[in-house]
Amino acid sequence: MNNAGRNGKFIAFVVFAFITLFTYTAVNKIWDIDFVEKSLRSFPLIGSMAPLLSWAIPLAELVVVAVLFIPRTRNIGLLLSTLLMISFTFYIIYLKAVSSILPCTCGGMISHLSWDQHLIVNIIFIVLGIASIYLTRKNQRRMAAVLSPAN
Repeated sequence: MNNAGRNGKFIAFVVFAFITLFTYTAVNKIWDIDFVEKSLRSFPLIGSMAPLLSWAIPLAELVVVAVLFIPRTRNIGLLLSTLLMISFTFYIIYLKAVSSILPCTCGGMISHLSWDQHLIVNIIFIVLGIASIYLTRKNQRRMAAVLSPAN
């Protein structure tokens, strides 16, 4: 198998991982939206926006999932997924700095992770996202070179 084939499989794996993660967390948040809103009220900086964010976060995750599903928008979906994970990660770092006991609004099995474990998972997804974006662009440049007329 050539590099483009391996890259494509890796990118497909990362897309699948993001789709799975965001679908799982969004559905769990929507399923228990009252708990999510109540939990968000206790968060520094964003507590006053809890009613809005309790719906906005899972809906944003589902929009990203939809963007990832569409082949034409998949690259944008990878970028949005990575940016979401970066923003969640920076907020977790902030939370760890200002408070030691905060509830998790992720839902399901993920809510049982410690904040340090959340950081590890998020960092793994950020690295996967960045690698996928890089490989996607590399594949696009390679395809453009192959398809461009010789000078």
